[in-house]
Amino acid sequence: MANEEQRNPNPGEEKKPGNVVLFYIIPFLLINLLIFFLVTLRPKFKLHIEESSDFRTAEIQVEMHPRLPLAAFEVKLDDTPLNLENLGGGHYKASADKNGTLEVTVRYINGMHRTQYEHIGSVDDQPPLISGDELDGNMLTVSFDDPQSGINYDSIYAMDADEERVLPSSIDESENKAVFQVLTSRLEVHISDQLGHEAVANFTELDAMGN
Repeated sequence: MANEEQRNPNPGEEKKPGNVVLFYIIPFLLINLLIFFLVTLRPKFKLHIEESSDFRTAEIQVEMHPRLPLAAFEVKLDDTPLNLENLGGGHYKASADKNGTLEVTVRYINGMHRTQYEHIGSVDDQPPLISGDELDGNMLTVSFDDPQSGINYDSIYAMDADEERVLPSSIDESENKAVFQVLTSRLEVHISDQLGHEAVANFTELDAMGN
């Protein structure tokens, strides 16, 4: 009996409340807190869109430093995936050559995800707008506009009803107008912007309008 008491002089020490808290409750709480953190952790990233000065493309940059393995990382423009270039250090780059809705989605393996939407409108992917006309005698004034890359004034011409090429008699660049001499009943006006997007407008029954 004396030997047992010497080996375990305090047989009730393991059941003290302090030991229970230190060795059981605190580890239990920490483990559950860690599980909760991992289960609810959502991705974070930074999205930057840089507009190019030539209106041809928009550069998309994504910076991300994931805390969990990725289950998905997608960059789409109007539901069309864009090719991503990995620049290293958590930086990625893509290029868009048209306007639309950009969608960036990052998903962790825990199922949590984050999606960010941005609108790209800086790319000139549309032809100029031919907005109106005015006929004065046999002179037709056509108005046009292109708010992005701008009008290529050397590209302006028309085709008449005899399939003859007609150059403008005058161009007012400040007012975005061109004047054509009307010799037939129809003119097909062609105007392009600086990127080569062409707009075509048909003006018919011009002889009746002139009278």
